[in-house]
Amino acid sequence: MIVLHHLKNSRSTRIVWMLEELKVPYEIKVYDRVDGRAPPAYTKLSPLGKSPIVVDDGVTYIESAAILEHLVRKYGPSFKPSEEDVAELEKYELWMHFSEASLMPFIWASHVLDLSVNMTPIFFRYIVRQFVNGIKSKYLSKETFLNLDYIDNHLASNEYFAGEQFTAADPQMCFPIFAAQRDYLSQKPYKNIKRWMRVVSDRPACRIAAEKVEDNTLTLFSDVERYSHPPTPPPEQVRSDE
Repeated sequence: MIVLHHLKNSRSTRIVWMLEELKVPYEIKVYDRVDGRAPPAYTKLSPLGKSPIVVDDGVTYIESAAILEHLVRKYGPSFKPSEEDVAELEKYELWMHFSEASLMPFIWASHVLDLSVNMTPIFFRYIVRQFVNGIKSKYLSKETFLNLDYIDNHLASNEYFAGEQFTAADPQMCFPIFAAQRDYLSQKPYKNIKRWMRVVSDRPACRIAAEKVEDNTLTLFSDVERYSHPPTPPPEQVRSDE
């Protein structure tokens, strides 16, 4: 029996999605965050305390890509291109790694910097905001848009990330694209990314997963038009542009 230890609003949502695609029996154990972090019960499963964690036949697996590869190898080889389909397999391997190695670090760094502003005493917050905005505009945002442009160009000639068939690379890519929705996907058309979002969010397995985990990763993932216009900047940002 597969057991997914699910930390709310985390990367493990993509694993629920894949399990639904595979149509294999599994159990979800849900954990609430404590002060924004994994609770002690979660860190007992893995000292890193990172989500997702899957236990299958007594073996514990961590890291999204490694978990997806294990599930596909054991339960659904059709969700990965065959060795004979070299071109599709190379696309699959690229995007399985691209998600967390290329795109997510820039988005996560921006998120951490924004958190640092919110944690700064109010009297110093404006100064810290200017410093953070400088880092984001001169480096992080540029790199994020560069990655999103690359993704959009790829999807212009591919229905899914590994070609014309849905594979495990699609759930793997969902989390960073979800994370990019508000601040980045609203700034440019990105018609191919948004087309892909609509296609995959209409899959029954994606919808079932969204209902089961009851968080916003997949629910908002399907709400593409919500981010069709740039968000209103916060007050500090308005002041800095004057």
